[in-house]
Formats: sequence, structure tokens, C-alpha cells
Amino acid sequence: MVNITNSSIKSRILYAYAVLFLTRVIHNYVIWRLIMDVMPHMPPQYEATRAEFRRVLLGVLTDRNRWNRCVEWTNKKLGMAVGALFIRDNFNHDSKVTALEMIHDIRAAFNELLEENEWMDGETR
Repeated sequence: MVNITNSSIKSRILYAYAVLFLTRVIHNYVIWRLIMDVMPHMPPQYEATRAEFRRVLLGVLTDRNRWNRCVEWTNKKLGMAVGALFIRDNFNHDSKVTALEMIHDIRAAFNELLEENEWMDGETR
């Protein structure tokens, strides 16, 4: 014969409720993030709804222009590639030597300051 106490039943019910509740919260969060990430790419009527939501929740009076968001998105996703193209077309290669000298000087100055620190032991430096 199995003896199930009242507190055991309560704890199992609370555990089951917590699991169901947390699962629902996680699902809702994932769906919310998906919708909010896709919303800027939707047709204008959806953008208007998002703009109203942001106005009420965050006090944002106007959204940035679509072209501005597209440029920002491209920079976030392809920033290194776009930067490499820019550097290839616009960078003065003669100034690379100057930039490398500056980096060397900064590192040397940092190492000098590091050696002057009294609160660090030799191993840490």
C-alpha cells in the first residue's frame, strides 16, 4: 500500500502547474520575438500597427525611414564585407604604414605604463 501525503499531492500539482505555466511563457516569448523581428519587413499596414504599439509603449513618436532601417540591417549583417569593400575602394594604402606606426607607439606606451604600475606584481604584468 502506497501512502501519499497531502503535501506530496500539493507539491506535484504545483510542479505540474509551474511546468505548464513556464512552457506557455516560453512559447509566448518566442512567438513575440519572431513577430517583432519580422514586423519591420511587413507591408505598410503592419508597420502602422507596430508604430502605434511603439508610440504607446515606448513613447516613440516616429519610426525611422525604411531606407535607414535597411542600411542599419545591412551593416549589422554584412558589416565586415561592406567595410572591406569600402576599404578596398577608398583606403589610401600609404597611410597603412602610418597607422601601423601609431599602433606600435600606443602598444609601447601601454607597456611602459604597465611597467610603472606598483600595484601589480611581475607575474600579472
